[in-house]
Amino acid sequence: MTGFTHLHTHSYYSFLEGLPAPGELVQASVENGMRALALTDRVSLSGAIEFYTASKTAGIQPIIGLQVPVTSPLEIQPLVGDLVLLAQDLAGWRSLCRISSTVQTNPVNNPNQVLRFSLLAEETDGLLCLTAGSQGCFDQLVSMNQTDTAQRYLEHLTDIFPNQLYVELQRRTPLEATLSRQLSSLAAQTSVPVVATNQVYYLDDNQAGLQKL
Repeated sequence: MTGFTHLHTHSYYSFLEGLPAPGELVQASVENGMRALALTDRVSLSGAIEFYTASKTAGIQPIIGLQVPVTSPLEIQPLVGDLVLLAQDLAGWRSLCRISSTVQTNPVNNPNQVLRFSLLAEETDGLLCLTAGSQGCFDQLVSMNQTDTAQRYLEHLTDIFPNQLYVELQRRTPLEATLSRQLSSLAAQTSVPVVATNQVYYLDDNQAGLQKL
């Protein structure tokens, strides 16, 4: 599996979602012959330094990111869906830090830790954006057969992430395989590249039940 890199991965710093420690994710990647790994915990960068250190020690390339709930643009029907943001460089790391702080520092007025699309548009420096698969607005809209709205949503993302946007494709079930073909077609119409991902929350199938508790 040397040519594959996990870009949508959660550690136990994704509270009530992920199970592995950052170091365990790194070790599993090394054992599977991977040369790089992304950590994309939900709104939190708490595991970033631990992950970075473990990756460097193991000799693989760390990619630091976040999974963040984001409102849809004002021109689109009101929706909230996740996006995955990956730092390309130090500027991207700074953008992630500001985004993480923004969604976590106002628990009274923003208990669900949702980022407004307009604020995201101000913090795209040094970031790549992935559509977050089944948890993102793009997949939700296509699943509801609202393809025109889905394409407009993708165009809004393209505006703020020119040449930095990727549509996630996930094929864990027959339904997702069918959906992936629709997503690929819409992405091609908007000239947005696609990337295969698998949302990682645990390392062993035996942990699946525990992760759902």
